[in-house]
Amino acid sequence: MAHEFQLVVRGATVANADGHVVADVAVRDGLVVEVGAQVAGRGERELDGRGKVLAPGGIDPHTHFHTPSPDGSLMSADDYESGTRAAAAGGVTTVINYAFQQLGESLWATLEREAAKADGRAHVDYGFHPILTDLLGGSALAEIAPLVEAGCPSVKIFTAYDPFRVTDREAIRVLAAAARAGALVNVHAEDDGLTHYLTDTLAAVPATVEPILSTFKRSRPEVAEELAIERIAVYARTVGCPVYFVHLSSRGAVEAVRRGRAAGGQIFTEVRPAYLFLDESRYDEPDGQRYVCVPPLRTADDQAALWDAIAAGEIETSASDHTTYSSAQKLGAYESFVDIPPGFASVQTGLGLLYGRGVAAGRMTLEQFVAITSANAAKLFGLWPRKGCIAPGADADLVLIDPDRTTTLADEPLQSASDYDPFVGIEVRGWPSVTVSRGDVVHHHGTITSTPGRGRWLHRRLGDPGTDPAIPSFSPRTGSPGPAVP
Repeated sequence: MAHEFQLVVRGATVANADGHVVADVAVRDGLVVEVGAQVAGRGERELDGRGKVLAPGGIDPHTHFHTPSPDGSLMSADDYESGTRAAAAGGVTTVINYAFQQLGESLWATLEREAAKADGRAHVDYGFHPILTDLLGGSALAEIAPLVEAGCPSVKIFTAYDPFRVTDREAIRVLAAAARAGALVNVHAEDDGLTHYLTDTLAAVPATVEPILSTFKRSRPEVAEELAIERIAVYARTVGCPVYFVHLSSRGAVEAVRRGRAAGGQIFTEVRPAYLFLDESRYDEPDGQRYVCVPPLRTADDQAALWDAIAAGEIETSASDHTTYSSAQKLGAYESFVDIPPGFASVQTGLGLLYGRGVAAGRMTLEQFVAITSANAAKLFGLWPRKGCIAPGADADLVLIDPDRTTTLADEPLQSASDYDPFVGIEVRGWPSVTVSRGDVVHHHGTITSTPGRGRWLHRRLGDPGTDPAIPSFSPRTGSPGPAVP
């Protein structure tokens, strides 16, 4: 018997950022072709969605697969195969990985090197953000416009953190070049002068005087994040460039973003699951070094500020910043915090945690969940409306969530090549059970059903902002930054 569709999901609560409805969803040739109350015709495969939530597949715009540690001594535990396998298991169907420019290397060479890492390895679709670490006397800036035309309309800079950081003068030049080219600039925002001074001073404190995780927390205070956001917001407003601040971690950061927006800046923001579901008390645990990340985990008050910002629609995306190492690498007998490799897993667990601790707990609506996990990232990074929504013509990237399933993360089969997950032990109600990527079931009730290499590189192009505030717009200019920050 011939089947009319590749896949049909029956009777699910189909959720988009602008509403939800109980419906069937039919897929043909990797695309959604029909959303309706009762789809006629059968699929080669059918999924029972009754009592379940069907959301657009997650888009994680901040991963670090196959990436060296800051000092270059270690390689992250996850490459594109294990990293995207973990993504698929967590309901994430698209990742955008950061590609670090090496000193003396063109941005084209950076992307070619990154593409070779991903080739034949990915389970889900992927893209790249190049990170500018060397302006090459200005020639790297001239590469931004051709990169945008080639399907890479986003770049990143660090305002602190050797050896990746750019200076203030360089940051302005990147922002101005990106404004002319139509590229969104992602920013790791910490004040270099303050963090450098505190790191040098506190790293010299013997562990017998103060534990190294205590000095670590003090070396990167929230005011360093706040200062950098204030400064970059003014630079960006001056040259007419939209900016995207990655992994907001503190109340001060949220308030700095509000001030920058009030002054006329076009600012977009991201939160990381670590800062919503873990706090600085983890550093007091015997295995506290496992939780070292940059910026550090913050206080319960900072968590409350982030949740309030999410509820108010002030944070556009949730992203994992997935950077993994083994327990042995994290728990080494280090004399200083500067030697602990920063980062940990969350590409598999972040989306489920947001549903369980967000939607199921009454902290966000289903529509806000879709916006922060998928729709907004699609709009910000040039994937809308191909991805980020469930509608005819869109890629059939779907995640089926069982709202009644209670999960303790220690029991969940984790796919990362790292041997630990920082969220193990957390219990949530509601968890992804099936993941569909372009019509293919790639994860089914704890089992990965895809093969490496099926994921495709994505040519990204920013859409016309029109009246949609989640799509960046560009107004390159020089001169006054506009109204003073209140």
